[in-house]
This record gives sequence, structure tokens and C-alpha cells, in this order.
Amino acid sequence: MIKVSKSLMVIVVLFILFGIFLILEDNKGLMNVTSFISVDVNNINDEYNVGDKLSGSALLIIEEGDFLLKEDRLKLTVLDDTMVIVSKEVTLEQFMLKVTNPSALVDVDGSLGYQREGDGMIPFLLETVFSLEIREGGLNFNLTLEYIDSDDTTLMVSKLINVSASSDLPLIEDVVFSVMDKDSNFLESKQFYNSQMIGCFARYFNQDDVNISIFGPSSTLDEPYIMFNDPICIDDSEYAGYCGGVVNVTVTSRGEWTCYVSVVSELGSDSGVGDVLVMNNSLPRWISNLTEISLDITGKVLDNISLDLDNYFYDSDGDTLEFVSKRNTMISVQIDNGVVKFINAANYEGGDVVEFIASDNYGETSSGYITLNVGLTAKKCVSDGDCESNEICNYNVCMQVTNQTIVECVENWDCLKWGECVNGVQSRSCNDLNGCGTTATKPALIAECTSVKQNVLAEEEESTVVKEVPIEQKSNVIYVIVIVLGSALVFGGLGVFLWKRYNKKIDVEKKEEKSVGSEEKVVEQQKDLSAIEIYVKDMLDKGFNVEDAKKNLIDSGWDAKDVQKVCDLTVLKKFLADSRAKGFKDDVIRKSLEGKDWSKELLDELFK
Repeated sequence: MIKVSKSLMVIVVLFILFGIFLILEDNKGLMNVTSFISVDVNNINDEYNVGDKLSGSALLIIEEGDFLLKEDRLKLTVLDDTMVIVSKEVTLEQFMLKVTNPSALVDVDGSLGYQREGDGMIPFLLETVFSLEIREGGLNFNLTLEYIDSDDTTLMVSKLINVSASSDLPLIEDVVFSVMDKDSNFLESKQFYNSQMIGCFARYFNQDDVNISIFGPSSTLDEPYIMFNDPICIDDSEYAGYCGGVVNVTVTSRGEWTCYVSVVSELGSDSGVGDVLVMNNSLPRWISNLTEISLDITGKVLDNISLDLDNYFYDSDGDTLEFVSKRNTMISVQIDNGVVKFINAANYEGGDVVEFIASDNYGETSSGYITLNVGLTAKKCVSDGDCESNEICNYNVCMQVTNQTIVECVENWDCLKWGECVNGVQSRSCNDLNGCGTTATKPALIAECTSVKQNVLAEEEESTVVKEVPIEQKSNVIYVIVIVLGSALVFGGLGVFLWKRYNKKIDVEKKEEKSVGSEEKVVEQQKDLSAIEIYVKDMLDKGFNVEDAKKNLIDSGWDAKDVQKVCDLTVLKKFLADSRAKGFKDDVIRKSLEGKDWSKELLDELFK
């Protein structure tokens, strides 16, 4: 009986141990965090102002043998005594993206997570990982920093840290710089023109004095375009509590405009910068209802009408206009300082058409088709059937057929030579010699290219590859001889060894070729982005807006995402340079941009 009982006990113990083994094996990799995992705060500011972000350095320690699931979380909580004011969690995967020396994501038995690397210590900044902002003042806060596993079990709670916040310092919460309509409502457009209204508004607190100023491209920090000494405040819209001013811009200053707000009290100051608005060129306008002109047989305008085109076109920017004529086939047209003179050298009598074009060097405007009645009133038409047998319908006017040939306007584009190939792109300008006003056969203005230096390098590379071929062939022959001799001498082991070594070498070469190919693709991509940036800068320098540059690039086949990224970065770089030139500090500029829609990735690249 005793022996039987001992045997049963042994069997029971073995079953229990086997059951424990199965349980541990089933949960292997799912909960391998030891009690040694810890987070701690090294230092933290003990005094904050409203609007500041909770800042301080902290430490995550991964001990030997720990396995942290990527779904595990870090949680920062702000409490007033025991009442939670605000808290924020980030997963361990999100956390690793925000630290400078993250652990690599590994797969352990089908679970993704992180293990100890090096000393296991991962320092991080509270403001970078959590980005919690003080929104209340006059309070003493307690902070807790916790590590929570995927089963919502808090493995470790940090010590409570007491900090205080003050609401007495002045604060600018937001700055809005916008194009306005005639009723002072905000418009979504970021572009405006001369004689249009723009407004700068801000939400601010605890100030004794406020300064709201608008700056144009030629303004300086000391001499803004306008300063609002008595700001008005908005009470009945989504911007309730915002104060600022609106101005009707009456000067032509094409380029980037912005606004600057500063608040001051006895305890300190704060400042902010609004979005960028762009003043575009205003095209000339045809302000006349002139549709017909009567001429005598010599070409003189009847009724002694003086045709000075400066009186028929208007440019709100005050630009000097240049004029040309188009469409006329029977009557010659001369324009001298805007004054039009008609010449009828062939004593033609009948109808003709003329179109006047006004240009301000940024764009052009047409007068539309104007009928010329030469010696008689021209007959209107839609087709040749509406005219007499000796007439044809041209631009909706019946015209006599003479020994002069009347033809439809055919585009005749004259292009300058392609510019220098810079980072894979070159550009040129083209002009329609016939002035048809259409672009059906307009040639491309930008194109991809390869520089002479790149061609030479390509030829050298090709030459090098050609020279290597005999070496590879020679290596193959030696390899075959070795195999044959090895087989003949029955050195199978040596043959297998050589075969493995050869395959290993080939794998290494393939990996190296793949690596080199990847690096070449990255370099080529960087060249493409650099080429896009050069073109965008050139367009902006010539007075065009960034949307024009973007459209031209996309129409020419450039990747839309690359174009968007480079255009955004180019605009930001120009804004940063202009703001610095006006005396603004980088922290003020970045604070303003962070409050808008610019991504952190772009801002990091801008300020790096």
C-alpha cells in the first residue's frame, strides 16, 4: 500500500509539473515584463506659466530578460490633490518614435515588442513624448508617470512630483491673419490683391499693453505697414474674444505679408506671428464698352475719336502698360505710347477685326474683338454663307477677298535655348510670334535633363563594366576546372566547401549591389527634390505664386507628393528668412507655425 501511494504521489506531482509547464509555455512571450521595469523622472521644472508645456527629463529602464509589448503604455497624469485634471497615454510603439535612442522592434514567439539593448536605459523628455500644456493657473499640481502593460496592470507608479503654475504672465493663445471681405468676415484664401482688405487678430491674456502690426515685403520690424493702437474685438463668431484690426491695402507690394502680435505686462511678455498671406499681381482691366471703330478710306478714325489705350485699360497696381494689336489682316495698326494709328495702304474698303492686348510684365488682358468698319459698316456673320460671293466670314465680320490672303491664326512658337541643367531639370521661355492668344501647340517649358558631367560618369561606369566581363569569364573557367579536377580526384568535401564559399560570395555581392542601388535611388531622389526646389524658388523670384509653380511641375510629370513637400518647405524657408530679417526670433516663429497646420516633420527639417 505504501509503495502504491508513493507511486501515485510521484505521478500526481509529474502531472502538476507538466500542467505548469503547459501554462508557462502557452503564455511564453505574452507577459515577460519583470518587476525590474521602471520609469523615473530625473528632473522637472517646478514653476510654470499658463500655456507652457510640462517639461523635464525622464528615464525608462529595461532590465535583462524583460520583454515589453509594443501595445504597453506610458501614462502621464496631472492631478490637483487627488482629482485628475488631465492625463495622456502613449503606446510603447509611439514612445519609441519620439526618443533619440529607441530599442528595435523584435518578434518573440509571435509577439512584437522590445528587449534590453546596451545598458537598457532610454532617456526621454516629457514635453516631446506627451506634449501636455498648462491651461490653468494659480494651482499646485501633482504629476504621476506610470507604466501600464497590455492587461491594464500598472507595474510601477512614479513618485508624486509637486509643481505650481502661474496665470499672471501675459499669454498669446493664437494669431489669425486672414483676407477679409467688405463686411469684415474671414475668407479662406491666402492670396489677395491691391485694394483688398486683410486683418490681423489674436487671442491674448494678462496684458497691460498689446501691439498688433502688419508687415509687407518691404516692411521692417521698426516700420510695419500698419500698427493698430486701438484694436477692435470680435464677440459674435467662432473667433469670439479675438482682438485686432482690418486694413484696406492701397499699395502694391507683391510678395509675402504677415502680422506680428506682442503683449506686455509688469511680469513679462509674449509674442506671436500669423500665417503668411501673398499679394498677387492685379492684371490690367479693359474698362471700355468699345466694340466697333469706323475708319475712312485712309484709315483715319471718324468723329475725331482719339484712341489712347491708357484711357481704355486700367491697372490697379499702377504698373506701366505695354500694348500690342492682333487679328487685323487688312488694316495695319501702329501703337505709339498707347496711341493707336490705323493705316490702309491698299485703300481697302470693308470690314476687319482688331484685338488690343495690355501687359504689365506679369500678365496680360485682352480688349476682345473690335470690328473695324472701313469706308462702310461691316456686315456681321457666322459663316461664309452670310456674306457676299466676294467676301468671307473672318472673326464674325464679312471681309472682301483681295489679293491678300486671309488665313486663320496659326501659332508660331519661338523658344529660347534650354537653360543650364541643374540637378536634373532645365527650363526655357517661349513666345508665340503670331500672337494668337492660344496654347494648343505650346512647347514644354521645363524638362528633365542629364548634364555633360553625368554623361561622362555614365560612360566611365559603362566602360568599367565592360572591362570587368573578361575577369568574370575567367573566374567561371577556373571554377569549372576546379570542379572537374575535384571530381576527378574525388575531393567531394573540398568541392562542397568551394561551392558554399562561392555562393556566399555571390550573396554578399548581390547584397552590396542592392545596397548601392538603394543608395543611388536615395541620391537620385534628393537630386530630384533639389531640382524642384530650384525651380520653385526661381518662379517665386519672378513674381509667380507657389500654386503656379506646383501646377507646372505636376503637368510636366513630377510626382505630386514630392512637389507638395518641396513647395511647402520652400515657402517655409522663405518665410523663415524674411521673419529673421525683420528681427523675429526662431522660437517666436516656430511657436506661431506650430499653432497652424504645418507638420512637425517639416518644422524639424526647417529649423534643424
